[in-house]
Amino acid sequence: MPFFHFALTNPLGLIILVLILSIFGYGLYLLFRLYISKSKNVKKTHIDLMLVFGVIAIVYGFLFQIIGMVQALEAVIEAADISPQLVMEGLKDSFIVPIIGMILFIFSVIFWYVSKIKWEINSKI
Repeated sequence: MPFFHFALTNPLGLIILVLILSIFGYGLYLLFRLYISKSKNVKKTHIDLMLVFGVIAIVYGFLFQIIGMVQALEAVIEAADISPQLVMEGLKDSFIVPIIGMILFIFSVIFWYVSKIKWEINSKI
């Protein structure tokens, strides 16, 4: 559960939580409007917004990794003697947020693709 610890103790982690809720919430909303209510007034820009959410998630993931690595390197510089195990554990933890960002990007692409296919079918009818 290191991600949830990060998300709940770090203000930057709350942005990732908001992105998770945005991607899944908006993706399910789009699928509901396209498949269940068969709404004709869904625009292509609404569907393309899923890709924007995914790109934001992956960029924030890498940004948080860089910020975390800089903070870790500053702590290593300040400490006189530091164990390699501690450095490697911090390095391992720095990859959690980019992995979450990549997973969110994959889900946003899936939501985008499924919504785009249904939107194209609905617009031809």
